[in-house]
This record gives sequence, structure tokens and C-alpha cells, in this order.
Amino acid sequence: MINSDNFQKAFELHKDGRTSEAEEIYKAILKEKPNDFNCLHLLGLIANEKENYEAARELISKALLSNPNSAEAHYNLGNSLKKLNKLNEAIHSYDNAINIKKDYEFYFNRGYVLNEIGQIDSAIDSYNEAIKIKPDYAEAFYNIGIIFKDKNKDTDNLSKAILNFNKAIEIKPDYAEALLNKGMCLHFSNRIKPAIESYDAALKINPDYEDAKWNKSLSLLLIGNFDQGWILFESRWKRDSFTEPRRNFSKPLWLGEESLKNKTILLYSEQGLGDTIQFVRYAKIISQMECKVILEIPESLVELFKEIKDFGTLIKRGEVLPDFDYQCPLLSLPLAFKTNITNIPFSNSYLFSKTKSLNKWAKKLNTKLKPRVGLVWSGKTTHKNDHNRSFALSSILSYLPDNFEYFSIQNELQDKDKSALSNSKIKHFGAEIENFDDTAALCSLMDIIISVDTSIAHLSGALGKKTWVLLPFNPDWRWLMNSEDTPWYSSAKLYRQAQKNNWQSVFNKIKLDLLDTLEKK
Repeated sequence: MINSDNFQKAFELHKDGRTSEAEEIYKAILKEKPNDFNCLHLLGLIANEKENYEAARELISKALLSNPNSAEAHYNLGNSLKKLNKLNEAIHSYDNAINIKKDYEFYFNRGYVLNEIGQIDSAIDSYNEAIKIKPDYAEAFYNIGIIFKDKNKDTDNLSKAILNFNKAIEIKPDYAEALLNKGMCLHFSNRIKPAIESYDAALKINPDYEDAKWNKSLSLLLIGNFDQGWILFESRWKRDSFTEPRRNFSKPLWLGEESLKNKTILLYSEQGLGDTIQFVRYAKIISQMECKVILEIPESLVELFKEIKDFGTLIKRGEVLPDFDYQCPLLSLPLAFKTNITNIPFSNSYLFSKTKSLNKWAKKLNTKLKPRVGLVWSGKTTHKNDHNRSFALSSILSYLPDNFEYFSIQNELQDKDKSALSNSKIKHFGAEIENFDDTAALCSLMDIIISVDTSIAHLSGALGKKTWVLLPFNPDWRWLMNSEDTPWYSSAKLYRQAQKNNWQSVFNKIKLDLLDTLEKK
């Protein structure tokens, strides 16, 4: 026989975390009263807690047939649907809950899902409704800040993000996540010192906050503080969201302390192709330390590196590795060699094109009639920062003066650029560029390479070619701040945006410098 005491006992057990015992009592009650709203609803909550979201959806939906006016049940159904990635249905459930009862949590979760489906303005409105009900809702201010941070298309959005993070921190001073993201927005705004201060505040709250260490390292490296920057750069391997999984080698990591004499060390690439090209310069130094070097690299770089002396044994990533005594990822080598701005090795050149490839591409290009300019205007769209570093081909065409031959050095072409390319004077080779050995030969046959911040900019610099690198307002850490040159590549010249997402001044300077090269010939 059902009685209120049984239900109350189950409710208290559930409240105390004894969910299995509570679940059994709820199920027993349902045997006598299959449509009992409270039991169905609370069993749905238990299913949610156990991450059995489909069962939760079924139970709460059935409960709502008995009591369609329960705001909490509609809200909890929305939570189940959110976990099932049925986002539009989740919003409908949250709307049903809000129509019955105005609750800050209802608005908050609704805002989260609206943001997930790209309804940004509606998401902000929903978070603001939550704040009207609960003015000290730090998490709502934080989520609004995240939305503006992720937009990151202009300084106004970053300022709005910082404003909301500040409000969250004012309410909740130990909000380490808000301090981290505030620091990132300050970094994106080129306010590097305040960014570092914000990271330090987050680390004071949570000394093991690896994301804060990582982002602080990027700020330190950007301003040339390599001594501290390289140390914190190692925190990348402890981050949950790092682009590459940590390699679980049994052999020890080498960071410059142990002698490598008569030993074998594995050096392996990580992150992007440009990173591999930039930091492979250290392999030559290590090969001169009376040791054997195994260099594991992506397949697309094998032909480029194959015949270069002093780089050790090349292994394509994915192949079985021979035995070794020590291992080190390429981007940890600056730390191992205590690299600073004054002692960067091989800034002149350290890569070379193969004669066979040069001859092949020289035939394709035919007789040289004018100075040759190689162009790279976009990178891979999958790169998280591609919207900042790349631009549409059509936007630069009017700034390319005559009296030059123009060649596309990139093999990938976005749909938006096809029409502009076909109506331009630029020669594009597309799939004929099969690997970086081909790209290197093309670069070597150019007088100037003009490139956005992609792997080809690193390749051209490593070849010692005259390279003009076009940088966004907030550059990647390796290009440092403000200067027109870089200690990594002596042949490179840097062209920086003066304003976020505004390439016009960069293009104007490119045009003037191209014309200037004609006058000097």
C-alpha cells in the first residue's frame, strides 16, 4: 500500500545520495500507481545523475503527462534533451518551464543551449534575464563574457567580454576561470602585461591551473621573456584541451641536462607543420653532440627533409620506431638549449631545395620575364585562428603592382577565392604541389614570398628566401611584438595590422615595398 511515509523516506534517501535505495522505493510505488508524477519525475532525476539521459527523457516526459504544469519537470526534461544533443527540443522545454515560472536557472540553461545552436543574441538575452532575477549570478556574467570572447572579431567584443568577466570576478573573487579568460581577452587586445597579471591571479587561486600556465607562457614568449616562457610552455602537455595527446614513452624526456654522448635520442614533431619546420633547426645541433638522432615527422615533410645532412634518421609518423635512450618533442628543444632572443640558432637558413625538384619546377615556370612573387593568402580553415590570419584573395589584388609575375604557393583553394583567382594574373598550381619538397622548390624560384602566418612562411624563412610575413593585430607568440624583423628568420620582414581585422595598411605597405624593389633593380 502506498503511503506518504514511503515516498518521504525515498526522497530523504535520494537527498542523502543513497540513490539506489531511493530508486527501489520509487519503483515499488510505481507498481501500484504507474502514473505517479513525483516518482516518475524523481526517477528521471536519478537517471540524469547516472548519465542515462534517454531513460531520464522517457520518465520525465511520462511524468509531465500527469502534471503538465510542473516548471521543474519541464526544466529537467530540457536538461536531459540538452545532454542528448536534442538542442531545439531542449529550448522548447526550457521555454515551457519559463512560461510557468521565471527562474534564473531556467534562463541560464536556455542561454547555454541557444549559444550552442548559434543564436548568440538570444543567448545573451537569456543570460541577462537570469541576471535580472539573480543580480549576483557570476556564472551568467561569465558565460556572456565567453560569448563575446569567442566572437573575437573586433576590440569592442573583447572589451565587452572583459567587462563581463570583471563583473563575475567582483561577485566571485576566487573565480579562476573568469580570470583566465579575462587574461586571454587582454592578450588578444595586445595588453600583455595586464594579461599576465590576470593569469597570475588565477594561479594564486589554483597553482595547478595548467591552462593559466599555458596562456601565461604565450604572453611571456610574445614579449620575448623566453626564460620564464619556455618553462611554462611545458604545461601544454597537462592541458585537457591541448591539440596533441602526450606520447607515453618509457624512455626519459631529455631537456638538456644529461650527456647524449654515444646515446640515441628521438626527436618528434608536434602541433602544426610550421612548428616542425621552425624547430627542426635544433636537430642539427643535437646531431653534433656525438649521438644518434631519430627524427619523427609527418609524411608531408619527409621528402623535404630526406636528403638534408645532419638531421639524423628520418621516420614517418606512424612507422615503428627503433630503440632510443632519450626522447624530446621539437618544441621543448628551445627550453633544453636555454634559447633566448640573442642565441637562436640558424636564423639565416637551414633547409635547402633538392636539385631535381628545382629543375622540375623551373620547367613549369618557363622563362623568367619579371621578378617573381609567391603569394600565400590563406591557411587551413580548420585552424582555430584562421579567421584572423587569413584574408580573401580579392582584397589584395588591387595592391599588386604590374611588372611582377605572381604565383600561388599554396595548393589549397577556398571556394570564395576561385572567381578572384581565375580573373587575376596569378598562376595557381593546385594539386601539382604534392608535398613540401615541391613547395620548397617553388619558394626557391621566387624573388619574394608574401605569406600570411602559415607553414609556408616558416618554410620560406628556413630556406633563407626574402619573406614578407603578414600578421594579424594580435600575432602568434613566435613573431614577438612591434618589430619588423624576427630573430627566427633573418630573411623575413614582418607586416603587422595596426587595427584588428584591418589589412588595408598592410596591403598599402606591401605595394609600396614592391614598387621600391623595382626602383632598386
